[in-house]
Amino acid sequence: STLEGKTVFQFEREAALDLDEDKMASASRQPLNIHDMFPLIPGNYRVSILLKNEISKEFTSLEQTVSIPQDEASPQMTSLILAHRVARPEKTAENLKPFRLGSFQVYAQPGRVFARKETLGVAFQVHGLGQEMRERAEVRYDFRKNEEPFLSFSKKIEEYPELPNLLEEFSLAAFSPAHYTLRVSLMVDGREAVFESEEFEITHFESINRPWIYAKGFSPAYDPVYDYLTGTQLLNVGRVEEAIVHLERASQERPEQADFAQNLALAY
Repeated sequence: STLEGKTVFQFEREAALDLDEDKMASASRQPLNIHDMFPLIPGNYRVSILLKNEISKEFTSLEQTVSIPQDEASPQMTSLILAHRVARPEKTAENLKPFRLGSFQVYAQPGRVFARKETLGVAFQVHGLGQEMRERAEVRYDFRKNEEPFLSFSKKIEEYPELPNLLEEFSLAAFSPAHYTLRVSLMVDGREAVFESEEFEITHFESINRPWIYAKGFSPAYDPVYDYLTGTQLLNVGRVEEAIVHLERASQERPEQADFAQNLALAY
């Protein structure tokens, strides 16, 4: 919903877990991460999630504000994802998957606690950079340990081959147990244009019990369902003319889809 409380997009998703006795015993000792994704038009939102166990009827909820920027005329940086593992599949599938950026898949865990034997993956995106600005830009990583400077590292942005996706990995072997802050800055001509920061902990434990993950793949980006969802969101916020463009395109691609046609009729 918008910050004023107007519903923009709402859906339900069922996560059916089929576990035998051995898997259930293993799962009971590990956290569970549920990964999901959906398109969202630019704006500022309050995202509310209700998670319910249909068997025990127990439930929990969470709420978070998110911002989807619209104007890419100036440099913009997404929030940082601090990953405990990064995978690089040999073949990148067309289907979309949560926390897949380009050719790499990142695995993160709430709490942002790491062991010294792990490698810290820092993943994010940078938008709004023209070619001329790219030639003058670099990314600066500044680590602080218990509020004191600890490590700094810079890299030309043109050295990242998959822009706008950026990934940098840091061995944590030299990071003693403590509280750390990472500030990532986009520097243009030596000046900070935009930055994001995150905090994390290095534990005394040699290893950490990492979660098992429930995630579904999603249709490729060219699937007309994304035009349908985008058009529906635009319709819900009153941007009717823009909504019609997306809904018409979705209906043309999939004329047999009744809900596509229904929302197009509502837009007219």
